[in-house]
Amino acid sequence: MKRWVYPILILPILAVVTVFAATTVPVEAQENQVTSIRPGENYYVYAIVKKPAGMTLTTNWEIRFYAYKGLNCYNLGTWWHIEPDIWLYTGYWDYRVRNELWTSPDNRTFGVYLPIVNYPRENPYPLPEGENYLGKMDEIPIGENIYIRARLLLRNLSGVTFDTTNQIVMFKYGSQTYSYTYSLSAYGDVRLDEIDGTLRQSEGTGEWSLGWDQDVTVLVDNNAPATGEIFCGMIDFSRFSPPIVDHWTGLPWIIIIVFFVVGCLIGGWVIAWKKGFLKIFWRWLRSRAC
Repeated sequence: MKRWVYPILILPILAVVTVFAATTVPVEAQENQVTSIRPGENYYVYAIVKKPAGMTLTTNWEIRFYAYKGLNCYNLGTWWHIEPDIWLYTGYWDYRVRNELWTSPDNRTFGVYLPIVNYPRENPYPLPEGENYLGKMDEIPIGENIYIRARLLLRNLSGVTFDTTNQIVMFKYGSQTYSYTYSLSAYGDVRLDEIDGTLRQSEGTGEWSLGWDQDVTVLVDNNAPATGEIFCGMIDFSRFSPPIVDHWTGLPWIIIIVFFVVGCLIGGWVIAWKKGFLKIFWRWLRSRAC
C-alpha cells in the first residue's frame, strides 16, 4: 500500500473521535463530585442541555442555577423591591449563563459557581425584622436535604393566547409561532406535557417565558467538602419545534384522489408516447378496422 494512503485512512477515524469527544460529557468520570454542601462555601454546579437539531439560540434565553427547598432560596442574593409591600429575592436568577450564541453541537454543558448562604444567614428579611414586609427566607437546614436546580428559560415570548375550550396555547418565540395543548398544575403553572415544559409569567415584569427544570438533591452538612462540583442532570428540550403545517389537510380527500389518478394517467400517456407504444396501438386499431 502506498504511504500516502495511510493519512487518508486515518482522517475519517480522527473525525469520528473528535465529534464524539465534542458531544459527549462522561459525567461519571468527572472529578470532585460532591453530594453534600457546607454553609458559606462555593460550589461549581452544571447541567447538560440538549436543544432541537438545527436550532440556533442567540438572545432571549438563559440557564439559571439556585439552591432551594420549598419557598426558600439558599444561595446568596439580595432583595429587590418591586411594590410597596412586595420584595423578590434575586438569588433565584443571579447565577446564570445567558444569551450565548449557540449553534452547535446540539448538546452542551453550562455551569456557574454558586455561593451558599452562611448559617445564620445575613439577610433573611427584606426589611428589618418588626417592620411590615412580604417575604422571608428561612435558615439553611443543617442535616437535611435541599435541592440544586438548573432552570432553562426561553424568554420574552409574545402573542401568548389561550383557547380555554380546547386547552391550546399559542405563542411566538423569535420569528416562529408555536401551539401546544396545556394543563394547569396545582400551583397554577401552565404545563406543556408534549414538550415537558412550563409556561410562566413573571410576577415582577409580566414577561412570559417557557422553562425546563432539572433538580439534584444534596445534604447540608457542616463537615461537607468546602469545594466541589455538583451535576444537576440533563435538560432535554429537543422536542420544542414549530408545528408542521400540513397543506393537504384543507383539501377534501376526493379531490386528492382525483389529482392522483389524473396525474398517473397523464404520466402514463407521456411515457407511452415517448416509448412509441401509442403508435403501435394506433396501427393495431387501424388493422382491425380494415
